[in-house]
Amino acid sequence: VAQCLADYVDLRLDTPDDPDVPVPPGRFAGDEGFKAKLQEVFALRTQGGVDLLHATNLSVMQADSLEVAILNVILSGQRDGLSKLELLINWNRPDLLSSVLDAATVSPVADSHFRNLMTRAVQIALTSCKPLMVRQLLESAAPDLDRLDFVRLYTAVDHPFGLFEASWILRELRVRYPRGSTVEEELQMRHYLDSVGPFAERFVPGYRESLRYRPEDGTMRRLGEADLFFWAVFIGDEALVETFWERSEEPVMLALMGSLALRTVALEWMAPAAHLLHLADVLEQWAVDVLGATPNYQQALAVLTSESSLFPRRTVLSVAMADGH
Repeated sequence: VAQCLADYVDLRLDTPDDPDVPVPPGRFAGDEGFKAKLQEVFALRTQGGVDLLHATNLSVMQADSLEVAILNVILSGQRDGLSKLELLINWNRPDLLSSVLDAATVSPVADSHFRNLMTRAVQIALTSCKPLMVRQLLESAAPDLDRLDFVRLYTAVDHPFGLFEASWILRELRVRYPRGSTVEEELQMRHYLDSVGPFAERFVPGYRESLRYRPEDGTMRRLGEADLFFWAVFIGDEALVETFWERSEEPVMLALMGSLALRTVALEWMAPAAHLLHLADVLEQWAVDVLGATPNYQQALAVLTSESSLFPRRTVLSVAMADGH
């Protein structure tokens, strides 16, 4: 079992580019002491009074069962909650998240500390593009999404089609904040307004205005799920798009705006056009389904003609007509 465990950990560390093989946090890489201790702990650990070294039949043990056993050993050796959550995120195991969250919830920490922990975990899951983990964290906890480093989502995540890297206004940010760095909290709002806002405006008409920046006191609206929705749209991740769209208070408006953004991107980036246009069609169908589910004509008309709370002076109908749908 110990040798199998060592081989398994080596496999995880040696295949970081394989999307089907989750990778444990980088601080474990090359740590021979960690792997040696892991072997020792796993060999001595018992479950229900039974020694795993003698009870485990490797010839019939399923790979998933072995991974769960290994993860439980590693988790038991982590002292802080973020390390445990980061491990689950990197190994993409949302099915084991509830046990870690339950332990964090009952620990004698203040609610603010727990929310901060969840926010940091969501940040890791987003930058790792792990939609299942993001969804599970949002459903299981109450992270303060407005405290996320929204700028870092555009600087630390490589766009699958090179969209972020090709944008000169984002490229400057990516040079200033290379992968692994964080954006100073006091500069995040300014960078979002000056860089991310204009970038998003190029594909989402009215986005900068939706931020409601007030120069007289330097404030703007709180960033949240709608902004995460558009980031997910830009990277073309349908699972993440759906996660944030389902939580929106204006699902029809967001679906149409997202579809418009995808079609605009597809016009400029021909290689992924088929994928983006497919996702644009999916979003439009979601909008149609929501309208079809309204109980009566009056409510459907209200959805179509009411001014958006997110996009001032715009309605679903005006956006649909402007987009030619």
